[in-house]
Amino acid sequence: MGKLIIPKHSADVEECMYALQVYYENKDLWIKNDKYKERLKELIGDHHDKSAYTKKAQVPAYYGFIEWEKFGNKRSPRRITEKGIEFFEAYQSNDYDRQIEIIIDSLENIKFGRENYGSCDSDSDIEPPNLKIRAILDLDYITVQEFACLLCLMSEHEYNYVQGINYIRTSRKMHNLEMPSGVKSDYTDPKSILILERWGILESVEKKDNSKAYKISSSIKTKFYNRLVNLDIYNSKIASINSSIKDRLVQEDIEGLEQNYIISLDKTEDLSSDKVKKDTINNRKPEEISTKQGRRYKTDDRVVKTAISECEYKCCYDKDHPLFKRKNGTNYVEGHHIIPMAAQKNFKINIDRTENVVALCPFCHKAIHLGEDEIVKDILYKIFTSRKSILSNIGIDITFEELLSNYY
Repeated sequence: MGKLIIPKHSADVEECMYALQVYYENKDLWIKNDKYKERLKELIGDHHDKSAYTKKAQVPAYYGFIEWEKFGNKRSPRRITEKGIEFFEAYQSNDYDRQIEIIIDSLENIKFGRENYGSCDSDSDIEPPNLKIRAILDLDYITVQEFACLLCLMSEHEYNYVQGINYIRTSRKMHNLEMPSGVKSDYTDPKSILILERWGILESVEKKDNSKAYKISSSIKTKFYNRLVNLDIYNSKIASINSSIKDRLVQEDIEGLEQNYIISLDKTEDLSSDKVKKDTINNRKPEEISTKQGRRYKTDDRVVKTAISECEYKCCYDKDHPLFKRKNGTNYVEGHHIIPMAAQKNFKINIDRTENVVALCPFCHKAIHLGEDEIVKDILYKIFTSRKSILSNIGIDITFEELLSNYY
């Protein structure tokens, strides 16, 4: 995705507007930095750090209100843009609605990840302000730490958007946000995005654990929902296309698995009341078959149907996990092989058997396949230890460490 840099000075609306005022007063001219700083000191005082005065203009430049004569040259003269003039005049006349319209227009049309006057060194496909808004719409809210995590996953670890959002959702369910390596200070304190709260686009809420989270302001969400939900979270066409393909493939894979699962189980016999037939199916000889995706070991849908019936249609990780009822009146759960079928070649005994299959709620099932290592370990450890003695009794005698290192 390239190097992502987000301005971290200053989210004070009044200071940002004073910085914009300096350029507005000379709106037909390119203003040198020394002249800008001299005038800004008159407006806000000379008690700030020497480097702070230039930084006061970072956020207005980030949203397209200030431009440079020579992009990337820190000594370059600067001036207010037409958009900046409109925004400053709307602020001066207390025209709140017009200010919001201009900010939304900036979100739609300004590049934030690269070629941005407020962050010249950034060269990333990611559009951070739009990403935060999109994530809030999909997650209902997002905390400072969650957003930093999402930025890091996408920028430093090449996650696509769906994978990043699924990581946050899984973390919430587990009540444990595992921060990935590479989280930068401007990810956890992005002033250029925090200012969206002070402009009225976002609003902060306090959660039960006293942590701070952000939501879209209700009036903004009502009025601008269609525009906000369509904001580009990538500025590169190639990145947008590639991510769209990846996101679609992830969703199609999940949806396809679920569709096949539902259809097959609706037509499958439950062997829980027929011990002889169940033992026959469990103890059959492993059979390798060819598919369009290559060679794999054959499974029998009756194994999954029987296993989830014996689990009483409850999630084996947590029986209190919420589930919905299917049309036949049973809870919707999904079957999961503790030892994956790809490991069949390492066992003489058939592992597509009821002892090796547990029922999981859809969320836990997706988490164990798509989640980060710690999430996978947490779910897998609990279901493995609950079945370890049962597996050992039928000749599958492995440790959790062996399961984790060899098959996951």
